[in-house]
Amino acid sequence: MNRHALRRLGAASALLCLSACADVSNGLNAAVDKANAAFNQALGSLSGGSAGSANASASGPVYTPISGGNSLSGLFTGQNQQRANYGQIPYPRVALDYLTYGANLPCWKIRATIWSNARHSHDETFQICDVPIVVKDAIGQAGTLNTQGIIDKIDGTRAPLNVANTGEQRTRGPLPPLRPLSVQLVSTGPMFQGNPLQTRLDAINARIAYVSGYVPLGDSTLMSVVSSAFYDYRIWIWKFEQGGMQS
Repeated sequence: MNRHALRRLGAASALLCLSACADVSNGLNAAVDKANAAFNQALGSLSGGSAGSANASASGPVYTPISGGNSLSGLFTGQNQQRANYGQIPYPRVALDYLTYGANLPCWKIRATIWSNARHSHDETFQICDVPIVVKDAIGQAGTLNTQGIIDKIDGTRAPLNVANTGEQRTRGPLPPLRPLSVQLVSTGPMFQGNPLQTRLDAINARIAYVSGYVPLGDSTLMSVVSSAFYDYRIWIWKFEQGGMQS
């Protein structure tokens, strides 16, 4: 076989490989989209029990509206996550104001300022409890929500370059800070021991992310295989009310 024939054979092989890879990629994307849709339609029951993340535990509903409505529940469900990640779906946005909080407080009271656009917002007050969450898939299989998986993702969230932000300053909105849900609290215990308030804050934020539909399919132990990065900047920590700390 001469050199020209070998070149033609190599080029044909490369084209065949590229075509096959594209087919596999398209098929995988379609499968993920279908699975995400099924998951959004089949989110099952919320169950209470011992949270096990701090000294105190709670039982009962993870989310209880108090005043101002309950539009936070499912606020982001069904949105195109990739477009949101790239700043192509700017609203809704949510600024979180922690009214009562504490490392040994399993249920926190929080006020959310929800922006429907740059000019219009309303406040909703609710309670979030650090309880286990059980979800069911489309065929009824139950699994426990992997809150650590959610925490790892939202902790790495940064406002994208094409979205105006307030940098390190945290405000009511409508602009998010640079690092929406990443607030590092000082450790007050022995060296190398994590701050228990940080642990509880992460657990509470993971449940807010779940309740609002802010998390993708892969963030439960049952369906951890189909997981995708999700770095949506549209929920952020605004402030902790002075006097809100409870022991």
